[in-house]
Amino acid sequence: MEVSVRIRTVITVLAVAMVLMVAAPASAQEKGAANFAFGYSNLTSFDPTHNTPAGWLASIGVGITANASFVGEVGGFYESGASLHTFQGGVRFAGTSNPKATPFFQVVTGLGRGGGTNVWALTPGGGFDVKVNDKAGVRIQVDLPIFRSSGVTDTGLRISGGVVVNIPKG
Repeated sequence: MEVSVRIRTVITVLAVAMVLMVAAPASAQEKGAANFAFGYSNLTSFDPTHNTPAGWLASIGVGITANASFVGEVGGFYESGASLHTFQGGVRFAGTSNPKATPFFQVVTGLGRGGGTNVWALTPGGGFDVKVNDKAGVRIQVDLPIFRSSGVTDTGLRISGGVVVNIPKG
């Protein structure tokens, strides 16, 4: 029963993200343009024995088309002397019909390291970049990370918020 709820949640998030992206492309995603984001992140596992609620997340995205970019992401999550660090890369798709808020969907994958163990990480998710001015904004992001190591899969919910710095095409 619990697995079907997770699958429905992932499908719902993906469907909402796709609907939000059927719009005009975001100017910040212009080919060659980039953005850097840094902020607070909370990672909550669906397995209550693996929660790491205090953390940070940093990402950089470089535009490859009008509405797509390559993204690299690094994160750290901490609780009671335990830590988890993630190093991931992937693609982000964005679109907007409102120049003040840019919805995006991304999928990143890579390595996680925690408790002396390496794990494979796959993190689909999305959010909004809310424009403050041409050079800065605020990011709100929700992801559904999946971690796998030694045949064991752990899933969770990652909620992040932070500052976005836009770097125009040079």
